[in-house]
Order: sequence, then structure tokens, then C-alpha cells
Amino acid sequence: MDTAIYVGLFSLFGMLMGFLVEFSIERLRVKLEKKTHVSKTRFDKEFEIYQELSEKGLSLVYSVGEIVLSVNGFENTPEKLEENKNNTCNYLNEMEFSCKKYAPFISKDVYEKYKKLVELTTQIFRLYVYWTGNDDKLRIKIHGVQYNGKEEMKDSIISLQKELSSLSDEILDYVREYLNSLEVKE
Repeated sequence: MDTAIYVGLFSLFGMLMGFLVEFSIERLRVKLEKKTHVSKTRFDKEFEIYQELSEKGLSLVYSVGEIVLSVNGFENTPEKLEENKNNTCNYLNEMEFSCKKYAPFISKDVYEKYKKLVELTTQIFRLYVYWTGNDDKLRIKIHGVQYNGKEEMKDSIISLQKELSSLSDEILDYVREYLNSLEVKE
């Protein structure tokens, strides 16, 4: 064969190899861009979910803080007591709904922590409802605990609020660490 044919075949082979390499690189680039987009979209959505849960959780915790002020004698007019009940009930319902709504999309650990936050608040709320009643010598059993009068209920509300506040801080730290551990793949 002639040298020109070899050079032509070699050139054709080189062009074909260059095209295949370029095609492979382009496919890899598109695949990586898709993964980056999915990773970023997922991160953005998770961030949005945790933002909503944090907001609702903090509203709930601050509402319970208002309850503690009431049981300690600050601003416990009938109107304020009713406002505290309504606010806490509303925040509790919103938090419980959001927690259940996002349960499939958040880690089980976070879900369980938020569920515990709802349970503690429910217990505080029930105590507060009875505490705001007129019977100072009320004897009642709530969540398996016997309460003999408003003073015991007040002490329990204060104690449970401290536990609630601590749990809220724990959840915020946990979520912060989790979000910081996520990395958008580029």
C-alpha cells in the first residue's frame, strides 16, 4: 500500500478517536451537570423543609414560654390566659401537621425529636388548660402523673418547659450539623 493511504487511514482513525473522546467527555459533563442539579435541588428542598420545621418549632417553644410567664403570675388576666391557650393550640396543630407532612423527607432521628417536642408541648398545654380552671384543689391524672392542685401543675409546667427548651436547642444543633454535612456535588 501506498504511504498516502496509510497517512489517510491514520488521520481518519485519529479523527474518529478524537470524536469518540469528545463525545464521551460531553456525555460525562451532561451526566455530572444532572447530578449537580439534582443534588442542589435536593439540598434546597431539605433546607426549606428544615426552615419551616424550625420556625414552627420555635413558635411553639416561645408560646410555651408565655405559658410559664402566666403560671408565674405575669400577665395572667383572663384575656391573656385565653390568648396563650389559643396561640399554643394553633402552634401545636401547625407543628404536628408539618412534622407529619415532612416525615418521609426528613431523617427518622429528626422526626422523632420533633415528635417528642410535640408530645412535651401537648402535655404542657393540657396541664395549662386545667391550671387556668377555677378549681385550686383540682386532682387530676395527666399522662400517668397525678396532680393535686394548681401548685403541682405549675411546678410541672415549669419543669417540662425547661425540658422542651433544651430539646429545641438540641434539635437546632442537630439540624445545623446535618445541613453542614451535606455537600452539593459539583
